[in-house]
Amino acid sequence: VFLLLACAWYYFKRIPKLAREQDDKVISPSDFAIEVFGLPRTLKDADGAQQGDAHRDYSQRVRSHFENLLETPLHGHSDVTPKKVKDAVCKVTLARDWGGGVQAFAQLGDARMAVREARGHLRQAKSNNSISEVKKGKKVKKFEKALEKAEEKVKKLEEKVNKMSVEQEIERPVVAFYVIFNKESA
Repeated sequence: VFLLLACAWYYFKRIPKLAREQDDKVISPSDFAIEVFGLPRTLKDADGAQQGDAHRDYSQRVRSHFENLLETPLHGHSDVTPKKVKDAVCKVTLARDWGGGVQAFAQLGDARMAVREARGHLRQAKSNNSISEVKKGKKVKKFEKALEKAEEKVKKLEEKVNKMSVEQEIERPVVAFYVIFNKESA
């Protein structure tokens, strides 16, 4: 019974206290930053135009919103003067929807690597003199097909990536944002 009580005290009292003490001693990015999800993916202008100036100014609007929040005494920051509040938000970073663009770039890199490997195998097969000409011809043909297939895949992925890069980053939908403050207390 005593061991059970000692374990419960250690688990529910001592470990949380040690965790709080450690968190207070160590400064980490989470002390200065917040992550926000569930916001509108695009902002409309006052006239209702989709992705107009309002959407292009998304970052500045988020910054202004948090500066306004920090100015209100309701949030426990009545001691912060408006001058200090204007400097309270250090950076706002928007995470945008690239529509699979990151995956496409990764696939393009893999496909280009496959082309290099296929060229190496083809070169090796052509220079191999230890097998008969019939076997050598079959291997060369096999690697030529593999090279052709890999080059076609690279071409398709390059077209996909080029189509994605036409749309500017600032016009892409927003999926989340990160606000970094200058002080831990903000």
